[in-house]
Amino acid sequence: MSRLTIVGIGEDGWTGLSSRARDALRTAERVIGAPRQLAFLPAGIVGAEREAWPSPMMPRVEALAAAIEAGDAAVGTTVVLASGDPMLHGVGATLARLVDAAHLHVLPAPSAYSLACARLGWAQHEVPLVSLVADPQTDPIPALAGGRAIVYVAGPSGARRLAALLRLAGRGGATLTILSRLGGQDERALRVTAAEFDDDLDPLHLVAVDARATDGTRSTASPAESGRVDGVAGGGVALAEPVTAVVPAARDRRLMSRVPGLPDDFYGGDGQLTRADVRVVALAALAPAPGEVLWDVGAGSGTIAIEWCRAASRARALAIEARADRCATIAENARVLEAARVEVIEGKVPEALDGLTRPHAIFLGGATSQPGLVDRCWDALLPGGRLVGAAVTLEGERALTEAHGRLGGRLSRLQHDHADALGGFTAWKPQRAIVQWAVTKESDEH
Repeated sequence: MSRLTIVGIGEDGWTGLSSRARDALRTAERVIGAPRQLAFLPAGIVGAEREAWPSPMMPRVEALAAAIEAGDAAVGTTVVLASGDPMLHGVGATLARLVDAAHLHVLPAPSAYSLACARLGWAQHEVPLVSLVADPQTDPIPALAGGRAIVYVAGPSGARRLAALLRLAGRGGATLTILSRLGGQDERALRVTAAEFDDDLDPLHLVAVDARATDGTRSTASPAESGRVDGVAGGGVALAEPVTAVVPAARDRRLMSRVPGLPDDFYGGDGQLTRADVRVVALAALAPAPGEVLWDVGAGSGTIAIEWCRAASRARALAIEARADRCATIAENARVLEAARVEVIEGKVPEALDGLTRPHAIFLGGATSQPGLVDRCWDALLPGGRLVGAAVTLEGERALTEAHGRLGGRLSRLQHDHADALGGFTAWKPQRAIVQWAVTKESDEH
């Protein structure tokens, strides 16, 4: 069985490769890589034909995968170059999704992520990595729940665009350590705050974000105080002292958490929303998972859709709402509350559901009692998906009770009280009881 060899190469080039990686390149007949990577190979040692990736590169990657599947003998004499660790947001991971991993021989080098953590003294297992190169639509803000993250950015303006996004999210006081050409002789580091930074840089850079102590708006430090420092690989990079920042406001502290149940007053709108106490129970039953899709049917202010997306990486939500003013509210709430993957669908159900991506989970709120809607949603739900309905009216309760009788699941009645002022005293104030129905779809068969 022929195997495609994938060699990770860093900015230290040929000298940084292992002996196994060098041997693979010496005996290769074809080497595929970026022009910058191909230039690292000594002409007198690596005599293989050199092929630069086209732009876009995905068609060539798919052609390689097809050759592997077809058993093409040329695969065994081809080496693909990748930046750093090919299995960390690299071409190796892409090929492993297209073919059996047994057909790949991967020889990694240190990733830019591992080099950044080494420079900063950050434990890798404590710091999430976000790649805006692999997926430009990724929202990097949720990764800052623990205070720090490494962000891969694309092009000369990558760090500038990230700084603007952080400012928009109220993270202007976050400290950015911008590392370029990691591992090479031209390695450089720049430390600034997001509030201060608005420059283009070397295209090959990443950003280490530290938002553990920010004021939620912007830093008061001057550009001179932020510090510009240089360094080279091997001896480490000396970094300026962290910029002094203000402790975040209580609201910002709670926004950093990804756990469902944001306070109701975080949401704008006309008061049409699933209250925090009920929202927590509903989202627990919906069980957000990375990359999964939710339909929030009758979305109101968008609370369920927004907190679904905040709770799991790459999770998406389609917020379906009939009223244009509420659709605008959902979009604004999603922006303010850092939920970039909420898509607002304006329209009446069930017609508005036609042609939408099949969901892994559905929440039925404001439209629960509409005839036929439960069955329409049940048919659309993917196998293994979760459907959760909530009702406060007798009509909605009847619809959920009937659906429970036909489809099974768990029917619950949630009653809770809030302490409230009563004259000069405090007493319990009963809230409206909520009937919740939660069911998992085992297959596409009724």
